[in-house]
Amino acid sequence: MVVCKYVGTKGIANAARILRASSSPKSPSTSAESMEDLFVSFTDNHRKVLNLMVRNNPSLMSGSFCLLVHNPRVLDFDNKRNYFNQQLHRRPHSREHHGTLQLNVRRARVFEDSFQYLQRKTGDQIKHGKLSVRFYDEEGVDAGGVTREWFQILARQMFDPNNALFQPCAADKLTYQPNKNSWVNPEHLSFFKFVGRVIGKAIYDGRLLDAYFARSLYRQLLGKPVDYKDVEWVDPEYYKSLCWILENDPTVLDLTFSVEADE
Repeated sequence: MVVCKYVGTKGIANAARILRASSSPKSPSTSAESMEDLFVSFTDNHRKVLNLMVRNNPSLMSGSFCLLVHNPRVLDFDNKRNYFNQQLHRRPHSREHHGTLQLNVRRARVFEDSFQYLQRKTGDQIKHGKLSVRFYDEEGVDAGGVTREWFQILARQMFDPNNALFQPCAADKLTYQPNKNSWVNPEHLSFFKFVGRVIGKAIYDGRLLDAYFARSLYRQLLGKPVDYKDVEWVDPEYYKSLCWILENDPTVLDLTFSVEADE
């Protein structure tokens, strides 16, 4: 293990002891609250040391050091990402073989052609299968570059207004939220499932994807409650109006909560 020269062995021993104690069964005389407070206080005070230890030996997160994820303030982003990827690629005991995902797509219809092919595959086949992409009427062997281009084109077509799946947020025009009128496309639910699988595949394979979503959508995906503060990303002016209503008496304005639908 490589440790910073300014870190004494006593500090390292304390770190290991605290983490082991946090993961071991509590004795009747030790309250869960006091152990949790001790854990949070210790990890906050030794944040730099713990990050250095994990960065130099990522396998520590496979043991008792995985408890560090319970204090979101401790781990630096690179350590969080490494731990996420480590957990993501843990394979079950039964390693079923999955073949190559051979996609032949038209450059102008990447979204539709990819949807038609991948909807016939299971989640595990998409997750573990190796992508091999070929564009119609184009020569070349996919050594990684073609697949990278496929992800780029697919991302652009996913947010194409003609598909009516997503619409840009008013706050920055760069992040997206689901389009409330997506129902105009009869297959919109199947398309959303397809988009989710593509994003999951990109994350699993470590591919960059130009897909940026509103904070409220991420909170819903994580099962976290959404409140009025998340409206700021979607509609800043509406958010300001809500804040004004909360801070002032709106009775004199004779306001009603109504929605105008433009279909």
